Amino acid sequence: MFSSRVVKIVVWLMLAAMLLSIVVSGISWLFI
Repeated sequence: MFSSRVVKIVVWLMLAAMLLSIVVSGISWLFI
């Protein structure tokens, strides 16, 4: 069963992963 709660969790996970990659790239760019 594919409920809206699962969709919301997947969207939040994708947003968190995107933010994490942006933060990591910014920190690595600062330290290079």
